[in-house]
Amino acid sequence: MSAAAELRAVYRALIRTAGRTFSGDEPVKRAFIRKARTDFVPPIALAQSAPDQFAAKLAFAREVEQVLRTNIVQAVRAEDADTYKLKMTKNTELGSNETVKTPVPREQRARRTPCGSANTPPNARSFSTSRALSKTTPRAKPSSHTTAKMPKSKPKPDDVLPEATTPAKSHINFSELKRLAASREVPALNEADLEERFVRGSGPGGQSINKTENCVQLTHKPSGLRVECQHTRSLTQNRKVARKWLAQKLDEQLNPGLSKTSLHAARQNERKRQKAKKKRKAERAKLAQLESEADEMGESSADAEEEDHDVNARNKL
Repeated sequence: MSAAAELRAVYRALIRTAGRTFSGDEPVKRAFIRKARTDFVPPIALAQSAPDQFAAKLAFAREVEQVLRTNIVQAVRAEDADTYKLKMTKNTELGSNETVKTPVPREQRARRTPCGSANTPPNARSFSTSRALSKTTPRAKPSSHTTAKMPKSKPKPDDVLPEATTPAKSHINFSELKRLAASREVPALNEADLEERFVRGSGPGGQSINKTENCVQLTHKPSGLRVECQHTRSLTQNRKVARKWLAQKLDEQLNPGLSKTSLHAARQNERKRQKAKKKRKAERAKLAQLESEADEMGESSADAEEEDHDVNARNKL
C-alpha cells in the first residue's frame, strides 16, 4: 500500500470512529476531527522527507483510533436522577473485577531468630554478631591536637561530564538579545516548497463560511510545518495570513529564542523588569527620606530637652 493510501485509510478510520463515539455531540466531534487533522495525521510530504517520522506518526494515529474505539464511551445525564447513561458499542472493552477477589500471593518474610540458635542461618548469625560488636565496641575519637587536613581529591578530566565543561549562559541581556536577533538569518518561504489546499470552513459566518472553500491549509514540505487559516472571510487575505503564520513558525523553529515572537516577549519582560526596578528605587528613596526626617526630629527633641534641663538648673540656683 502506498503512503497516500495508508494515510487516507487512517484518516477515514479516525473520522468513522469519531462519528460513532461522539454521535449527538457535534461540537466535540468537530473539535476532535480538527485535532486529528492537524496533530494526529502527518502530512503526505513527510513521507518523502522523513519516512521514519511519517511511519511513527501514522502508528500513533492508529493507536489513537484504537483507544477511541475501545476505551472511550459517551455519557449523558439522565433527566429524573443524578445519574448518567453510558453509550456502549460493540467494540467497547469491558473490564473484569474477578482478579481483585483473588490477590496475587506474596512471599512471606522470614522471622528473625535469636543469635546463635540452631535454626539461624550462618549469614544471619554473622550479621547479628557484627551488629552486637558494633554496639559494644567504642568508636575511635579523632585526636584533639591534630590540625592537618587531608587534601581534597580533585576530579580527573575524564570524570567531568561534557555538559559541565560548557555551562550555558543563564541570562542574556536584552540589548545583547536584540543584537543577536537582528543578526539572525530570517528564513524565506519559497512557493515551490509550499503545499496549499482550500477546504470548507466551520463555525459562525453563514454561507460565506460553510459553503465556500475559504479555509487555507498551508504545509511547508521540507520541515513538515503546517498551518490552517480561517481568519477572515476573504480567501486572498487568508492566504496572506497563512503565509505570515508559517513564516513565524519556521523562524521559531530555525532560530529558537531569537525569533520575532520571542523578541516581543523578551521586550515585554524587560519593560516589566525596568518598571519594578524604578518602583524599588522610589521606595528606597522614600524610606531614606522618612529616616532622615525621623533623625532630624530626634535631634530637635534632644536639643529641646537640653535647653529645658539648663533652664531648670538655673532656676534652682
